[in-house]
Amino acid sequence: MITFLRRLFIKDYQNVNDENVRRAHGVFGAIFGIVTNILIAGLKVGAAIFLASKASWVFPVALIADAVNNISDIASSIVTLIGFKLADKPADKEHPFGHQRIEYIAGLFVAILILVAGYELLKESIESVIAFHSSGTHSSYDLLACIILGVSILLKFFQSMVNRGLGKAINSPTLLAVSLDSLMDCLTTSSVLLSAILMLTLGWNFMDGYIGILVSFLLIISGIKAVKETASPLIGEGVNKELEETIRGEVLAHKEIHGVHDFICHYYGVDKKFITLHAEIDQNTTLIEAHRIVDEIEDQLKAEYKADVTIHIDPTAIGDHEVARMELLVLHEVTMIDPRAKIHDFQMDKENKRIDFDVLAPFDSKLTEEVLKKRLLENIAAFEFSFHIDHPMGD
Repeated sequence: MITFLRRLFIKDYQNVNDENVRRAHGVFGAIFGIVTNILIAGLKVGAAIFLASKASWVFPVALIADAVNNISDIASSIVTLIGFKLADKPADKEHPFGHQRIEYIAGLFVAILILVAGYELLKESIESVIAFHSSGTHSSYDLLACIILGVSILLKFFQSMVNRGLGKAINSPTLLAVSLDSLMDCLTTSSVLLSAILMLTLGWNFMDGYIGILVSFLLIISGIKAVKETASPLIGEGVNKELEETIRGEVLAHKEIHGVHDFICHYYGVDKKFITLHAEIDQNTTLIEAHRIVDEIEDQLKAEYKADVTIHIDPTAIGDHEVARMELLVLHEVTMIDPRAKIHDFQMDKENKRIDFDVLAPFDSKLTEEVLKKRLLENIAAFEFSFHIDHPMGD
């Protein structure tokens, strides 16, 4: 069904790497959300007014709160629509990396709206519980309300599946956040429907406020999760290890490259990224030849991953057994402090008795420059050492 909708409303829908096709997915998802949420909210508000007119104008708080939640979903869809439109703006002087991170901001705003809706619902539900226990004031439901709630659940579930399908197709955190919100709405409306059924069948008129409290907590939990998921790329996530290993393998496939390290990937949007890495090349290779090699690799990666790629050349002594033996000795001293640590950029100046290298150690490592320098001077005293301790960019 979702593929059918994509084919029907999105031109060239399978070409998701194209910016126009990607934007079309987001716009369709937002418009679909606006239309369906208007329909759902209208049904619930109409049912609430009808029920209140038969119960001395005491409104069913859970139903009203659920309708207000759907109205906030309309706002979320509008934010999503605006987010995709603004994210598509080309780079300019003030934002040379483009505007694609606006999509993350839109997703974060949607998450905040979920939290606000949860808070307002919690407040109204607590007031409803207090009113029932103090004065016996309660709302009522009928069969028509139950039917409307059931239809709303089906529409919300379909809405969630559509947004999930669109979000997965273009890897959109905003659409996936909207999909999660819609799925949580299914649960909240199901709780309201359960309350209505218990009132009709068992006369449990006190259930309305308590169901509202349950619904509010579900919304708040959903909102917190969505905030974490959409804020993470804005704060700065670690390197995607799968992407790193794939690119590392492609670079090492070139026989002139003997090692890859310091891989960094900056995301400025879902499909806008900058990749940098260090490649080890035989120190006897001429600068012109080394430059040609990395240029070819950069062009290959740029075409394949649609990313800006920069490769730093690290000269390394290939076939020098004395350097290789010393590198193993230094690595031994490093791993005696932390077995997880690695070394790279190893350079040995035999004439001046100097060794330079970098250490890659986990963030929680007890390996410090002071501890390592002391150990090196005690066990490999003939050399002067210069090194830096780095931490991995990935998870």
